[in-house]
Amino acid sequence: MRAFYIVGAVIVVAVIYTYFLMADQPQSRLPTAAELETVDVGNTAGIKADTLNASVAEPAHSTSPKPETTHPNRGKSIDDDWCIANTELAENDFRLAQEQKREWDLVRGDLSLAFVKANPDAPNAEYLQPYAELSRDDLIVHAKNDDKYALLVLSQRDDIDTKDKERAAKQLVILGHTSKALSYLIVREMSQAQVAFQKADAVVPEVKKHVANMLSYVKYGLTRKDPSALLTYMMFVERHHKDQLGFNPESVLNEEELTRIDSHTQKFVDMLDSRRAKRYLQPIQEVEIPAIAKPAYDYKLAYAHYLYGKYLTHSRTIKTINPEATERSSCIEKILSHVGRTNK
Repeated sequence: MRAFYIVGAVIVVAVIYTYFLMADQPQSRLPTAAELETVDVGNTAGIKADTLNASVAEPAHSTSPKPETTHPNRGKSIDDDWCIANTELAENDFRLAQEQKREWDLVRGDLSLAFVKANPDAPNAEYLQPYAELSRDDLIVHAKNDDKYALLVLSQRDDIDTKDKERAAKQLVILGHTSKALSYLIVREMSQAQVAFQKADAVVPEVKKHVANMLSYVKYGLTRKDPSALLTYMMFVERHHKDQLGFNPESVLNEEELTRIDSHTQKFVDMLDSRRAKRYLQPIQEVEIPAIAKPAYDYKLAYAHYLYGKYLTHSRTIKTINPEATERSSCIEKILSHVGRTNK
């Protein structure tokens, strides 16, 4: 199986892209650490779960391109070799792929609180809605019982302080989440790196430490078939090139330091397994990654290439820690071509 593209992505891409480039921020002033903390990582992790349904039935008010209804290759089984779900799978298999993708979103924690509030009928919205308006204290009570949805709300709600958000994100990663949680941790690392850089006006060891942590999160996410952390990291790379970040994350670590990211990531995994063992959870590497993860991964990776283009294909850091992510497979090229056609 390969990645699948859901029509309507172009509009979603444009909205997310505009929001996260902080278009209203003057480029003559770099963002402060506090401003970096306001990044809504619920939206940095790629196309939201609702776009899966968009290819089946568009709301009457939607301006998204309608899916084509006839395709010469349509009729494949979900177990066949396929790339774009809504143009290749038989109807029943396409619906099955949608359902499996929604379940995979839950496993990864790919649920945006902001999007759920704006779209209460979105797929999986019902999991966050009971927690959305709870008090901080009530959320903490649920969080102490490893309630993933309470933790997701804690990590995303604006009125929750940074320390609580970070604790919630770390707890979610221990519980197996790789989407919003890792994205938020990357934002935190970048915020702290920016503080250290501005204080010293140089790339000091503390800056290197935070960038190494970010790359470990990216690598770990990719090994679990989730490019969400990669998307967040590349957002900051692009910000540097647009003069919205004081230093270039791509050039902070030298070659020797980059080669140590593998061992750094393994230490991170060992820490996760130790924390999981205390909860009587199996080692994370023994947690099965479902078949639907591959097409979901390829689609989101295509989205990353669509957003960040040459910054991703020429990324020296990603080429070192996961070179495959910088390449455009035949399926990714097909997805990007499909985006171009539906955008005309």
